[in-house]
Amino acid sequence: MSDKSFREAFPERLKYYLDMREKTRQDLVRDLGLKYTTVCDWVNGRSVPRMDKVELLANYFQCEKSELLEFKDTATEDELSAAREELSAILSDFSEAEIAVLLASLKSVRGKVQ
Repeated sequence: MSDKSFREAFPERLKYYLDMREKTRQDLVRDLGLKYTTVCDWVNGRSVPRMDKVELLANYFQCEKSELLEFKDTATEDELSAAREELSAILSDFSEAEIAVLLASLKSVRGKVQ
């Protein structure tokens, strides 16, 4: 595990999987029979789930428990593949001019990150 503890990593990873799978807190409540306040507490880092709930969430998001428990500085190959597919779908609706502007922006951001 990196420098971040489970208590710090879990809310970030939960938010990541909610976004990646296009799910809401309400979806978790409905689909898994959880209490809304419990889910909100997890997302906001006020509490952490017991391991049985981590396993329930991992099964729901179709990921390993460690993916929810550990902070990841880099995306897994599956996550990168999903992100590339989503980006490709979005770009298919862009005009050539919009793609040129986006590409220039990405190059600028990339230079700042490296």
